[in-house]
Amino acid sequence: MEARLRQVAVCIGQGCNLRCTMCPNLPRFERLRPKFMAIGQIVRVFEWAAQLGVPEVRPHAIGEPTIHPGFERIMAAAAAAGVGVRLDATNGSRLYAIDWRAWDNPRHAALVVSIDTGCEATYEALRGAGTWERLWHGMDLLGQHLADLPRLRLTVRAILMRRTATELEALAQRLEGRAHALQVVHLREMRGFDGQSLQGEPDAVRTISARLRGVCETVGLDYDPVIEHTLGVALGCRERTEGRVCVAPYQQLRVALTGDCAPCINLDGAGIYCGNVHGSTLREVWEGTGYRRLRYAYDHGQIPPVCADCVVRR
Repeated sequence: MEARLRQVAVCIGQGCNLRCTMCPNLPRFERLRPKFMAIGQIVRVFEWAAQLGVPEVRPHAIGEPTIHPGFERIMAAAAAAGVGVRLDATNGSRLYAIDWRAWDNPRHAALVVSIDTGCEATYEALRGAGTWERLWHGMDLLGQHLADLPRLRLTVRAILMRRTATELEALAQRLEGRAHALQVVHLREMRGFDGQSLQGEPDAVRTISARLRGVCETVGLDYDPVIEHTLGVALGCRERTEGRVCVAPYQQLRVALTGDCAPCINLDGAGIYCGNVHGSTLREVWEGTGYRRLRYAYDHGQIPPVCADCVVRR
């Protein structure tokens, strides 16, 4: 496979302003103080990405990315570098505090907001008191400027759970004029949701999905039914097809909060080191020994043990 860098993801911070009951990182947030990557380093990575012809950068966090104290500057840096930006995802609780012009990227901007239900009581049971009002305050403010942001694609992501299946239609209705698309995904390994997955009930999933599609069409939302696409080969499934090839070593570069680089988040801390942006440029990392060895291994069928049972290998 040809090696061509298509996306650079940068972990800009660690920490969250919410304590959602289902969050797998909750123990970490309770134990550790928030930590952020320096603005100057983030800007350098974006500029290096632009020099390599990368079409898109992804600022993300172990937690909530918008709590970075320089978040608006980070978005402006991507725009100034001439690279598109994808924020996937935010809990949306701080959208009201962000200048809407932060999403004005001359190439493109994609924003995914996680909203798991259309019911205030259920939402606040998951995310905490007062979070519902803050979320919709921000969604309303951003919705007022969607016409001024022609390159912004705003998607709301919801997780299909047994407890929220009947509430997602209300969410779709509420998104009219506030978003471009609704994406519905399967419940995966999340805290406190034993018995809530509908992944093993394809008929129920298809029925719910058909209703959601109808509501989205009525209110003018695009519908992205990931729940249908992944039936039978859903995320978390351990069945694999022989000969599948991972694109990460050939197309992706992820920069951890420490500056360490690897093609995939699953390789973080797995002993596969491909360089560090504190001592090397992005080009030096991408063309360096670590990436070349990993691509050679994949080219010759020598899949690293850590990749053998990966849930996203394709």
